[in-house]
Amino acid sequence: MSTSAEKMTSQALMRAAAEAELASQPKTQAALLTAAELLQELQVHQIELEIQNEALRRAQQALEESRDRYVDLYEFAPLGYLTLSLDGMIEELNLSAVTLLDVQRKALLQRRFTSLVVPEDQSRWAELLLRLKQIDGKGSIEVDLQRGDGRVFQALLDGSAIPVGTGAAQILICVRDISKRKQAELGLRKSEQRFRQMFENNAAILLLIEPDSGAIVDVNPAAASFYGYSVEQLRAMRLDQINTLTPSEVAAQMARAVRQERDYFIFAHRLASGDIRTVEVRSTPIHADEKTLLFSIVSDITDHHKAQQALQKNEQLLRESQKAARIGSYINTLEAGTFEATSALDEIFGITKDYPHTNEGWVNFMHPDFMQTMHDALLDSINIKKPFDAQYKIIRPSDGVERWMHGLGQITYDDKGKAISLIGTVQDITERKTAEEAQSIAAVAFESQQGMFITDANKVILRVNKAF
Repeated sequence: MSTSAEKMTSQALMRAAAEAELASQPKTQAALLTAAELLQELQVHQIELEIQNEALRRAQQALEESRDRYVDLYEFAPLGYLTLSLDGMIEELNLSAVTLLDVQRKALLQRRFTSLVVPEDQSRWAELLLRLKQIDGKGSIEVDLQRGDGRVFQALLDGSAIPVGTGAAQILICVRDISKRKQAELGLRKSEQRFRQMFENNAAILLLIEPDSGAIVDVNPAAASFYGYSVEQLRAMRLDQINTLTPSEVAAQMARAVRQERDYFIFAHRLASGDIRTVEVRSTPIHADEKTLLFSIVSDITDHHKAQQALQKNEQLLRESQKAARIGSYINTLEAGTFEATSALDEIFGITKDYPHTNEGWVNFMHPDFMQTMHDALLDSINIKKPFDAQYKIIRPSDGVERWMHGLGQITYDDKGKAISLIGTVQDITERKTAEEAQSIAAVAFESQQGMFITDANKVILRVNKAF
């Protein structure tokens, strides 16, 4: 029998079966309706179908629009997305993934994702794929992927299993290029390593302090050696346990350092042995792990401090000695025409620190009778290279009183023989000069025409004049 004849026989049998089934069913209310009522019923039913069809059409349109939006979001997402089968075959991928992998889309479709993973990371990818096959499986790993041109980049893979209708699930993979981030992390690690090496191996005493509590966060071996504690012991201590200031005073100074009002301090620090050392501390706030710490560089200046105190004491003694002896010192820079003087010399000259300390200012209080003498004496010292030694008068600007001065000085020269400065002292010899003048007058009177003699307290004659 031909195929066409078989098909006609089958249709006839099906029609006969349908008519028999209809005849066996009980009569419905529709069968009792008149023709007009039946027509109205059919029209209502037709309108209902049209409404249902319109609703279905709108639903279909919304579904298509939603699908289009999903496709657009998927296709043009800034991150690379790939849809894989459960065995890791690439079924779909978006434009960002194509660009990231630098391989044509058709060359990637139906290709195993593992082929993009460098051999060293393929076992880790296999472990992630196994986890993702679980229900609601999620996971992420960092692997190296290979681009189409052979270049390798570091990628972060975020994966999740997604159900697809009633069929088998698919796996959605989000691919991010984290090469720059990893390079930054590597740079940060290297920077931290360099800092750690500089911190650990630095000969200077270094401390990291938590300013709110004063806790010593970290120290280097040089600090441990200086304070006499182990590194671990110092890390368990507070700053006020080594600073001789009270805890409130230490906290106040740390607050000033944090506010960057001050970064230089002189403290007395107590060692494990009980010795007190004078230290110079330079402290700067730094930010680490979202916290502010004080990075402090400590220098032991005990010996320098003692020497400075001794120097200050000697300078004070010199000032008092110069004041008592009515002596002051100075340095005159000849080319600049200026001089620096001690406070004792300013007092002798009757000038203040605001007075012009220039050669012109010096000339202004020089007694007119001695200006040429002083000028010649200075030139002789410079030209003959002999020490300066001269006695002269000044008129003090402060009170107009005339005073006798005795100046001593030494000229210094550069390597070309040019005079560059005069360093010397000036002593007020007014009283001595007055005494010498009185003595001279007395001597003249003693050698007068009248006979005179001088005795001591015991009336022993010590001296007689010629007239006697």
